[in-house]
Amino acid sequence: MTGALLGNILNIVIAVLLVGTIVMAARLSLHLRDFRNSRRDMDKILAALSSHIEQASRAIDGLRENARGSGRDLQEVINEAQAVVQELQIMTDSGNRVAARLESGALRTSTAAAPQVAPAIEKKAVSEAPRSAAGTPAFTIRDTEFGKADDKFFDEDGDDEDFAPSNLQSRAEKELFAAMQGSSRKAGKH
Repeated sequence: MTGALLGNILNIVIAVLLVGTIVMAARLSLHLRDFRNSRRDMDKILAALSSHIEQASRAIDGLRENARGSGRDLQEVINEAQAVVQELQIMTDSGNRVAARLESGALRTSTAAAPQVAPAIEKKAVSEAPRSAAGTPAFTIRDTEFGKADDKFFDEDGDDEDFAPSNLQSRAEKELFAAMQGSSRKAGKH
């Protein structure tokens, strides 16, 4: 009986080990199935990631192209702005030259009306002023009130015995002459 008992114990141990192996195989089968499912999910995730990477790459290429186009557009706007700045600078320079000529003409007109006030300015203005073919100044300023009925010249005292020189044309020139005559008379009385 020892041999039969020992055989039965061995059969029981083998049966327990077989049951343990079957349980482990079943658990391993479940883990392998979960792994396969996870692998399928991972494949789906990798495919989606790959798709998103491709879309991002296309979007980056589109952004680069848009940036290049915007850069070209911006450069065109900058070039146009620079052209406008140059035109404005030319216009400003021309305006300054015209203003200088107008100022020169105004100085000539005022020095022609009152030569005793600033003979040095008159000489400079007359020498720099453009002249017409007849030798008269090419630019004059006229008083808008010239030719009105009250243009008769009266001196400070109200009498008309002192008349303005014949080259005074406007009322403003005559009033300026009268003011200068009044100041020179006051200086002569003192």
